[in-house]
Parts: sequence; structure tokens; C-alpha cells
Amino acid sequence: MPDMTLWTEKQRRAFAMAEERIEECRRRRSVHLDLSGLKMPELPESMLGLAGLLNLDISNCPIRELPEWFSDFRLIGQLFMHGIYIDKFPPGFNVSKRMRQISIDARCLRACSVHDVMKLDSVIDAYIFRCDLDIPYQVRYWQRLLTLTLSGLAGDVPHWLGEFSHMTRLVFVNCDIRALPVELCQLNELQLLELGDGSKLGIPGELLRSRNAKAILDYYFRVHRAAEQSLNEFKLMLVGRGGVGKTSLVHKLATGEFREFHKTPGVQITFWGLGPPEQRLTARVWDFGGQEILHGTHRFFMTERAVYLVLLSGRDGQAERDAHYWLSLVRSFAGDAPVIVLLHRWGECRFEVSRQDLRRAYGSDLVFIETDSTTNDGIAMLYDEILDAAQRLPGLAAQWPAAWRRVKDELPMEKRNWLSFVDFCRFAAERGVGALDDQQALAEYLHVLGIMLSYRTDPALAGCGVLNPLWATHAIYKVLNAPAVQAQRGEITLASFAQVLDGDDAASYPSALHPFLLALMRKFLLCLPLDERGGRYLIPDLLSIESPDLDAAFPERQALSFQYHYTSALPEGLLPRFIVETYIHREPENTWRRGVVLKRAGCRALVQANMQARTIAVRVMGPRSDVRRELLAIIREHFERIHRSYEQLAVEEQVPVPGALRPVPYRLLRKIESSPQPLVQVEFADDVKLLPAKALLDGVDLPDVQRPSLRSDARRDLWQDLIAPAPLLFVSYAEADSTFFDQLRSHLVLAERRGKVRVHGRALLRPGQDEDAETRDRLQEVRLVVPLLSADYFAQPGRVERELEPALARRARGECLVVPVLLRACSVGDSAVRGIKSLPDDGRPITRHSDRDAAWLAIVEALVARLETREASDPAMPHKPLR
Repeated sequence: MPDMTLWTEKQRRAFAMAEERIEECRRRRSVHLDLSGLKMPELPESMLGLAGLLNLDISNCPIRELPEWFSDFRLIGQLFMHGIYIDKFPPGFNVSKRMRQISIDARCLRACSVHDVMKLDSVIDAYIFRCDLDIPYQVRYWQRLLTLTLSGLAGDVPHWLGEFSHMTRLVFVNCDIRALPVELCQLNELQLLELGDGSKLGIPGELLRSRNAKAILDYYFRVHRAAEQSLNEFKLMLVGRGGVGKTSLVHKLATGEFREFHKTPGVQITFWGLGPPEQRLTARVWDFGGQEILHGTHRFFMTERAVYLVLLSGRDGQAERDAHYWLSLVRSFAGDAPVIVLLHRWGECRFEVSRQDLRRAYGSDLVFIETDSTTNDGIAMLYDEILDAAQRLPGLAAQWPAAWRRVKDELPMEKRNWLSFVDFCRFAAERGVGALDDQQALAEYLHVLGIMLSYRTDPALAGCGVLNPLWATHAIYKVLNAPAVQAQRGEITLASFAQVLDGDDAASYPSALHPFLLALMRKFLLCLPLDERGGRYLIPDLLSIESPDLDAAFPERQALSFQYHYTSALPEGLLPRFIVETYIHREPENTWRRGVVLKRAGCRALVQANMQARTIAVRVMGPRSDVRRELLAIIREHFERIHRSYEQLAVEEQVPVPGALRPVPYRLLRKIESSPQPLVQVEFADDVKLLPAKALLDGVDLPDVQRPSLRSDARRDLWQDLIAPAPLLFVSYAEADSTFFDQLRSHLVLAERRGKVRVHGRALLRPGQDEDAETRDRLQEVRLVVPLLSADYFAQPGRVERELEPALARRARGECLVVPVLLRACSVGDSAVRGIKSLPDDGRPITRHSDRDAAWLAIVEALVARLETREASDPAMPHKPLR
């Protein structure tokens, strides 16, 4: 019996009545129990005798917490709990896979973790009360819903309701709805749609009362689209090395005539109409210059909703290598966009590539065509393939309001190189696009079409839109080719832009835009910082091609070694990207274009690429074996992340054995390790030996890390991310402090590899990801938020509001931890973090520690320890949302 000494007489009577209903249910062996409306503070423990319940109603009871024994009700198919606010759930809550029907308050649902909500994925009928300004995003995970009733909504209907492909009934009760998202038209099974009086939607009452979903939606969007037209525009991107004939091909497609061109400087854009007159499409054809130094700038313009032509030439025998290089680049930055591979200048030189291998590596939908602009070989087939691929692009036939079209058509007439986002908003408002949300969405659409570069989710780039792509590429091309920069072996500062872009360029590139150009280079990994304040940067592609003689410092027989062998090609940008990501550990004097030396806690590692052999070799030296293993683990973790960012990059991990003729495949060692006779045959110059697989693996794997499954990488990632993910740690920081984020993450790598934590921060977003949306999603599942405090953090607009305040709200509800880290001396004033103990423990900012590595190591150990303590007390771990 609970302690009722502080209960009112009314509460005691309600509790007694509940006991009577429970006893009656037990006596009748009923599977239905109704306790609704009883004003008791907690549920009677006598319910435990009703483990076979199928239907439970506890609506409108003043209960604030469900007891732990509530998890024993595993057969419940109908649960009614509206009118109550549960702010604490038992660890095993919602384990029933029989749950089909639920009614619940929106505020109660918002208190659920993603993990708990996903356990209810068997629900097919849901009634959500008191939605207020928005529908809880948690509902999105119930993808089997057939019926959804929403009460009290006074905000926007979210577009993701269009994802419920099986839904047959959608009801809004006492809702104030002003607009419907077009995505509702995707609900092909929807039969009944109830919108209340619908007075603000402009739908006739007779039609509303019919509740005929198809008729209502057809009428609503027919009226609202009266002034709209299909867009029918797309971006066609041509990539390939210089001299392969890209510009001649564009001219051939656009005019039907052949013409020889000299090399294309930067980017050239051509308009090309194709398709029948009644379904005419317009292609914005992007022809990139093929000079190698410009390849990095291609990434600025690569988007998913485009068609890509990869042009190869057989003249110099590099077609296979070029195919892997360009396809890996496209897949990295444009995802699954349609790609057509052209074996170009076919009449001049006939050649072949391994088509099946390329399809296995980069997608089975790759199309190969032999083409020649001079002889017309394959041109008609290419036309048909481009038209077919374009018609399959998402959003091609999207309905654009007349005001949006005016902005799209008139913006290029501005004849400006760039404009601020404030200017863009003013321009759009003058043409009828007045709402800020619409202006932001339109900017993103224009970015996808290639009309304007707009990185609205990146704080360092959000304030500027580029109208002339040549303007950006010209400036960066000049910096990359500047003799002064090359003389400095690729080292630049913000002042370098002023030095390079002087004279005739000064008027086109005002100093206020130099930080934008630098941020653009950093976003796409063209440069890396050399100091904490972002004053000095390094361009890896400008490093010396000459490698230092380091064989004596890293003798093969004494080093801890590991190798990567790339089956088809070693992507050109892979090692520079590794150098960028690991710059915290690098030795500046031992960094060159094809290699780098890293150091950590007295150990050093040589990482060197051999482009001809398609290998990257790693050798680690140092006095302590445990630190050598840790440094190798950090290196492997970085390479594995980079490999995953390429689409099915063919790479084999190998373990060199001192004195052996060839390394042993890591995968083979893993397979042999679990066999009855775990010995591997290794060939030496004059002998063949059987060596224990475990001994070879123990040298390259951390002893306390469970080795990954032998599943393919893609399936292993899916299992780790969705089935048993590590708790998520979110780092919130100012742009000016991005180097400190890099330092923290470099020390967190080992904790990540050991499966203790997943790290998220803005720098880890992939190109094209929406920062605001990703941040909102991550803050709903995060277990530990780490704000990096400095004066810049509190001064950066929106950072506290978008990241810190939501985290503190979840902390107040007991859903996550917030542990600040003090970077530089600053005043927290009346900020929300005042009163929360920060790290380092001694209260000194990071910048005042002479041994920075030791300070970060102590911080990481404290963060992991606090997270493990929390997880031990609250093991219900939220899962990553399915996307």
C-alpha cells in the first residue's frame, strides 16, 4: 500500500474505487480495465495480478509517473492515457509489440525518448491530444499508422505526414489550420479527411462535410496552384580531365554542330532545351574546367538533384583511373544522382573500362555510352538517356508559384557577382515572396538549380549568396596559383586574399567577402587551420610533392604496421582529406602531398600513399606499445570514416608481417581467428610459417575493443547505428572556436572506437545536410551536450537559442546531461549555464593549461565517466532516427 498520509479524502476514495475495479476485473477474468477519471496520484500495485490485460484506460488520472512494474503489461493492445502528463517512464516502458491503439497527450509524447517511441511502431490507430503549436515529431516513427486523430493543433501541418503511405483516415479536431502541405497528396490510401469547419482553408462546407479526402485535396491544391506552373528545369553537370572534349560536347548537344574549343577556365554555364514541345525541359549545363588544381572547387556546385556526365578519354591509358576518380567524387558530394559515363572521342581512340566493376563500386544504374562529337557516335542515345534521367529527378515537375518564378527569372538579370542574404530577401519581397521561411526555401531551391550558391545552414556562409560561380572559382583559383602562396608551401592567412586579389580584382572582391571565400575553402576541405584562432591555414594540394627520407625513423621490422590497398583506384583527394582531418596530430615539418607524420604522447606514425601501387601504408613507432596501438586506432578510425563517405569504395585492409613477402588481409585474419585452427600461412623469402591469427590481430586492434563483425561495412554501420548505437554526445561551439572542437574530437576518437560514445557537431555534417534540421533531430536523442564556452560563443547569434536552450530544457526534465567546457576566460553573466559546474575541474580555461593534451585527456575522461554513470542508472538508450 502506498503512503496515503498526505492524500486528500477524495484521492483515498478514488484509490479505493480503483482497487474495487481491479478486483472485479480479476474476478471476471476480464481483459479490459477502466480506471479513467479516478483522481488518484498513483496506480494501485494490485494491477500486477492482471498481466493478461489487453485494454487499459487510465485517462484523466492525475498520475505523474508510471511505476516500474507497469512494464510487465506486455499484452496490451489498446492503451488510453490522454488527459495525464507522465514526465517519467519506467526503463521497460512500451515493450508491447501487440500495441495497436493509443490515445496520449502531445506533451506526454514529447517527454518520450526516440527509443521508447520506436518500440511502439506496431501502433496503427493513434489519437494525439493537446497538440498546441505543433504535432510531436515522435509520431513520425509510427510508420504503420492507418488512422491518426489530432486535437488542438494551432500551428502548421507538418510535411512529413505525407510519409504515412498506408494511412486511410486523418482527422483534425478543434484545430486552427491555415494551410495544408502538398505532401498530403502522396497519401494514396487516404479515404477520409476531416478538417473541422476549414473556414481558413477556403474549402466549401459541402465538400468538407463529405470528408472525401481525394476530392478535398484536389480542390484545395487546384485553387492554390492556379497561379503556379511546373518548373521543368534541371542541372546537367559535365566533369572530366582537361582536353577530354566537354565543351565541344556541350556545343554539339545545344546546337547540333561540332566545334573545337580551347580549355575552359573555371565554369561555363549553357542553357539547353530538350524534350517534346508539350513537355519542354530546360537544362542548365555546367561545364567544369579540367585543370587538376580546380577539381576541389567542383564540390561547391555538386548537388543531389542533378544529372552527371563523366567524360573519359582513351588517349593516355588513364581511363580506368579517371573513372574511379570522378565517380568517387560525384558519389561523395551528390549521393545517388543519375550518372552517365561517356567513353568519349570514340572515333579517335577506341578503349574500354571495367563496366561491371564500376557498377559494383558506384551503383548498378550507371549508364555507359560510346560518344564522339565529331562523328556523332552515340549522341542520339546520349540525348535519350539525359532526357530519361532528367524526367526521373525529384522535384522536376514541382509547381512553382508565380512569385517564385519571377525571382528565379529576374535574379540572373541583376548582373551581380554576389549579394547578401538581406539583399536577396529584399529582392524576393519586392516580387511577392515576403515570408522569411519562403525566402529561405527559395534560396535552397535556387542553389539546387545552380542559379545561386546559398549555404543557409552554415553560419560562416549564410550571409552571402553567389550569383556568378566564376566569381568564386576565379578568386580561389588565383589563391591556389599565386606564386607567393606556393612559395609559402600552401600556407595562407586572411591577408593572403587581399594580397592576391589586389589590382584589377580588388573592386570585385571587397575585403568584407574574404572571410566568406576562406570559409568556402574550409567547408569543402581545401584548407586546414594551423592555429586555434583560425589565423593561419594550409592548402594540402600545394604541399611539396617531394617526400622526406623517413625510412630510418620508421624501420619496417620494428614498426607497428597497417596498410590499405585500393582495388581499383586510390582517390586523389583521399589522403589530403586525411591530412585535413588529423591536423591536430601532424608534424608540420613532415607534411607533404602524399604523406604526413602524426604524433601523440611520445609516439609517431608515418602515413604515406603510393598512387601507382594504390596503397596507403601506416607505420607507428614509440616506446609504449599501448600508445602505439591507440595512435594506430585513431588513424584507422579516421580512414574508416573517410572510406564510408565514398560510395562503395573498394579497399582491403592488410596487416604487414615483418620479413614476409606480402601482407596478410585483415579480413582473412578475422575469419581464421574464430576457426578451429586459428593459424595463418605466411610466406617469407626462404620459408613458409604458420602464425597465430590472434597474435597478429592483437598488434593492430585495441585489446578492449570488440572487433567488428564480418558483415559488409554498410550492413555493419546500419546495425551499429540503428540497433545498438553508443550514446550521443553533442558539441555546441562558436565558429571562431572550431579549432577547439577539432582538438576535443581528436581526443574523443578512442572513446568512439571503443563504442562508448558517438560525437556530433556542425563540422561533421555532410555536404547538403540541413544544419538546423540535423541539430533539432540530434538534440532530441542526445545524452550529453558539451557547450564550449568563450566570449565568441555567447556573442554568436542564434547559437544559444538553437542549441543550448533546448539542451537545458531536456536537462531540466532529466533527459540528458549538460557539461560546459571553458575554452577562454569569459563571463557567463546571467546565462543559462550559470551554476552548472564546468570542465576543466580546476576552473582554469583550456588556453591557460601549459600541457594542452593532458587537459583535453582529463576532460574526455570526465565526460565519458559522467556519461557511463548516467547510462548505468538509465539504460534506456535512444536510437538514431531512421531516414
